[in-house]
Amino acid sequence: MIEVGGLVKSYGARRVLDGLSFTAVPGRVTAFLGPNGAGKSTTLRMILGLGTPDAGHALVHGVPYAALRDPLRTVGALLDASACHPARSPHAHLRWLARTHRIPRERVTEVLDLVGLGPAARRPVRGFSLGMRQRLGIAVALLGDPGTLLLDEPMNGLDPEGIQWLRGLLRALADEGRTVLVSSHLMREMAVTADHVLVIGRGRVLADGSLASLLATDPPAVRLVTPRLHELAGALRTEGGQVAYDETGEGTARQAVVTGLTAARIGDIAARNAWSVHELTPLRPSLEETYLRLTAEAVEYRATTPVSPSTRQEAAVHA
Repeated sequence: MIEVGGLVKSYGARRVLDGLSFTAVPGRVTAFLGPNGAGKSTTLRMILGLGTPDAGHALVHGVPYAALRDPLRTVGALLDASACHPARSPHAHLRWLARTHRIPRERVTEVLDLVGLGPAARRPVRGFSLGMRQRLGIAVALLGDPGTLLLDEPMNGLDPEGIQWLRGLLRALADEGRTVLVSSHLMREMAVTADHVLVIGRGRVLADGSLASLLATDPPAVRLVTPRLHELAGALRTEGGQVAYDETGEGTARQAVVTGLTAARIGDIAARNAWSVHELTPLRPSLEETYLRLTAEAVEYRATTPVSPSTRQEAAVHA
């Protein structure tokens, strides 16, 4: 298990971690999410003993990382896919690491085949793509067959086949009872991979719970298509619903997204008034939408949206 308690870290006047506390437990994939500058990488470095917190603690299996007798056999980590000398081959790199922990030579071949680098095992890393370097980093993390894995953006650079492979690998590792903590900005992948979601912003926990419970914090939404939208919308608002119009429906039908009421309730209201309904589709909130809502006030580096010349011209005409 990974346990982080009251972690505080500042660089000069900037506080990166502000009393951060959480646990990642065996048997599940925990998605570690947050905007740039939220403190995710700093947290991972503290867990791995690569930095000293100003206060608090970070423990793996109940002890600091530095106290582990065989760290490669206990914790596998991927922080930097480029952490290998460019003149070395994957086989030589892994063989050198294996010797530090008395890991059999056969395990080197096994993990290289597992990550798909068997055919490139003796080639210099300098010619590798980012995706191949990521696979090598994952091989390093798996080398000691550890019970705990910390992976920082492991899907960066992977092609669709590679992402699908990694998705299955993470799921299999968790199903074997391992602790898997994954930092990523790929919300759609985390939505289909993670069991548990931890969201931080400005060094603090914003959300910590199962994926299902996190998504349930957003109000239910229903897509409504009906030729009697304006009348039905008034009735729905009377019942406490919120209606967002979308005038792109085909023919005489018009559509909207309704929040605050279930599809069954909307159907009952329409039936009571003898208004026809062409579609009632419950909309499941996405992890990306929930994440953006949670982190709206915690984004430190926010870019502006460029305005095209045609948009400026249109705005000037309406002005």
